[in-house]
Amino acid sequence: MKKLLWILVLSLLCCNYTYSSNLNPEKILDSVDDIYRSNTSHGILTLAVTTTNWQRTLTLEQWSKVKIAI
Repeated sequence: MKKLLWILVLSLLCCNYTYSSNLNPEKILDSVDDIYRSNTSHGILTLAVTTTNWQRTLTLEQWSKVKIAI
C-alpha cells in the first residue's frame, strides 16, 4: 500500500513538473494584466500631505476606456 502511495505521489509531481516547464511567463503576465485591466477602468486616488504647519488633501478621479481600432 505504501509503495502504491509513493508511486501516485511521484507521478503527480512529474505531471506537475512537465506542465509547469511549458508555461510562458510573458503569456501568464499578459493574461493577468487583461483580467485586471479589462476594457474600462475607474479609479479614485487621494493624496494627503500633513506637516506641522498645515494639512492638504488632493483627490483625483480617473476613467479610461479602450479605443477599438477599426
